[in-house]
Amino acid sequence: MSSYLTRPPKPRMAKVLVCVDEWTQTAFAGTFYHLFLPDAFQFSDRVGLILKMDRLFDALNHPQAQLRPRDQPARMSGESTSSPHSYAVVKDSIHDHRRGACATFFIQVLYRQNATWQGELTICGEKDKVYFRSVLELLRLMDVAFPSQPGNRNELPSLAAT
Repeated sequence: MSSYLTRPPKPRMAKVLVCVDEWTQTAFAGTFYHLFLPDAFQFSDRVGLILKMDRLFDALNHPQAQLRPRDQPARMSGESTSSPHSYAVVKDSIHDHRRGACATFFIQVLYRQNATWQGELTICGEKDKVYFRSVLELLRLMDVAFPSQPGNRNELPSLAAT
């Protein structure tokens, strides 16, 4: 058995703060932050968010993609070729009071297996975590968390209910 299968994932490397500033019933836009990068990433739709996060994980080489050759990690344009272990933590915390105008989420991707992501979603300010098994399930959980009426937020369903 390979040693990478027995090691627990490095949780801080794959944790992203997503601040949603605009939301409609068909799209959302905003910014996301990562501990290892000084700048924020802007996204204008769901696909942009997922693609930029995936490129970030490729550049950090964590969590490793199951279906990509492990000896040739993809890199974001302009990123250095250093190993993920040489990245320095830029911020002590990505919490530092950043909030989206519509919603704020913590997304922690634990694994990238079967050509999708597995991890946990937390709404900022709440204790409950909801685990997702795919990117599609993550996007659906994020949609459920948006308010159907201004001022009301829907509760996240438990994993058993999905």
